[in-house]
Amino acid sequence: MKKIILSVFATLFLISSAPALAGTKKTADALGKSVAAIEASVQDRSPELEAALKKAREIEKNYWKMARHELYRDAGKVFDDLKALTKGSKAKISKPDWLP
Repeated sequence: MKKIILSVFATLFLISSAPALAGTKKTADALGKSVAAIEASVQDRSPELEAALKKAREIEKNYWKMARHELYRDAGKVFDDLKALTKGSKAKISKPDWLP
């Protein structure tokens, strides 16, 4: 009986923490897809957008060297910047729900 109760609690814990287990690779992939979408659709890029794209490429290249909390923090900021800077363009950027 004790094992059943523990397994139920463990299962509930894992289900409730699924967004936290999304993974760094998944974050880097989402960032790479967003960068590709911007590069394909936005021809006239501002210096601010170029700087945000450069930061996104840097994160995508070196994500495996970063701690998860640092990656999520930095990627969240970059997604916010990219979303704001591409507003009104054909590129539709959506920030993953597990990022702050």
